[in-house]
Amino acid sequence: VLDPASAGKATGAKTGEPEAVAMQTEEARTEEPRFAPAQTEETQPEARRIGETQTEEGKTEETRTAGEQTGENRKEEILPAEMAEAGAGENTADPKKRWESRAPIGWEVGQQLEDFTAECMDGSTFHLADCRGKIVILNLWATWCTPCVQELPYFDAILQEKEDLAVLAIHSPDVTDEPADFLAGKGYTIPFTKVQEAKRLFEIVHGSATLPQTIVLNRSGEVVYNKIGSVTKEVLDALYDMADAS
Repeated sequence: VLDPASAGKATGAKTGEPEAVAMQTEEARTEEPRFAPAQTEETQPEARRIGETQTEEGKTEETRTAGEQTGENRKEEILPAEMAEAGAGENTADPKKRWESRAPIGWEVGQQLEDFTAECMDGSTFHLADCRGKIVILNLWATWCTPCVQELPYFDAILQEKEDLAVLAIHSPDVTDEPADFLAGKGYTIPFTKVQEAKRLFEIVHGSATLPQTIVLNRSGEVVYNKIGSVTKEVLDALYDMADAS
């Protein structure tokens, strides 16, 4: 049997342990939450901020890099077009380069007619190379050829209608009447070559004694038509369109 004092002491010992435990628990509880929230508030936001910063920087860098790559790609894609436009501009400034032909020299369809220069009755000079970029119609004729004389007005009419057209009438080497006298007072705007030019020019276009003959060149100086026979104004219009489309 324990006396009350001893019981009290014993009880106090027993109750004292829980107090210590309670204190430790409270201290532990108060200490742990005190440090834990500090870590949560300070560390986690910092980690979050760092993570957000890295993410933003990452996105920014990726976006910037993608943008730079896109810009480079676009430059590579646009550059050929720009070069093409620049080349076209240069060619436009120099018709000889723009309408340069790689076809072989000749008088047949698809071939490039040999370049020539001819003196005309009106005092002008016709240079075929200067006609690059224009449709060219050459007419072989003679004063003694009735069909030739009849179709001269058609060549004159189409020359006046088309600004990008050059027409040249080349008289046959076989002369019976002086061409200049025959043409006097007729008012044609077509340039007519001098008689002394006839033989050389007939050889270039493969002309013959059978007349009339019409030769049509496209803007690159290539033959698209070279035949013997009479033409009408409608035929000349059709030949012009054919040369323009080639």
